Amino acid sequence: SLIYQLRDLADDATDVTTEQQRDALSDAVDAAADWLDAHAEMASLKDIQERTAQLKALQKPIVFRRTQVAKRPEHISALRAIIKQAESLVELYRVGYTAEELEPASELLQGLEDTLRNTTVWLDDMVVKQEALAMSDEPVLTTTAIDDKAVGIERSLAKLVAKKVKKKVPEVTVSEPKAEATEADDEPQSSKDKGGAGHDEL
Repeated sequence: SLIYQLRDLADDATDVTTEQQRDALSDAVDAAADWLDAHAEMASLKDIQERTAQLKALQKPIVFRRTQVAKRPEHISALRAIIKQAESLVELYRVGYTAEELEPASELLQGLEDTLRNTTVWLDDMVVKQEALAMSDEPVLTTTAIDDKAVGIERSLAKLVAKKVKKKVPEVTVSEPKAEATEADDEPQSSKDKGGAGHDEL
């Protein structure tokens, strides 16, 4: 069945192969089919495995390129979304907390900002390089590389969130209430003096 699969691949994968690559694949498939017809009954398991490995070696890069062409845009979009979400979180930290409150997580926060900036530059650069290639060329920007960058950002985010930055509650000083003045205290001193003088006269 591998021979039939490869024949179909040679006919269908025109977008990710050159004519030379397709000819090489077709020639290898024809040679394998002829060999199998001539040696099917006497071929050893080792011989069959070697022939199969040779065919798969031709199949693998073609399938890989086709998969990358189909999946790469989705992975790029996912990475850009993660970058945007992380940048929004960083902005919340920078706006919502003071420098003193962020001190326990300052290195993690700065590291995340550097990672986001470097990843954005890397992604933009690699997209340009990838777009300059033909689909039949080996890709320079792979879904694995993109996913590795996304995982790195997610790990940095997890470390930052785990730090649990807290807002500091301002200290409130409570003053003791002043004692209320009595009527006697409010009475003018002159009245008290006058009253006292009148009694002395009696």
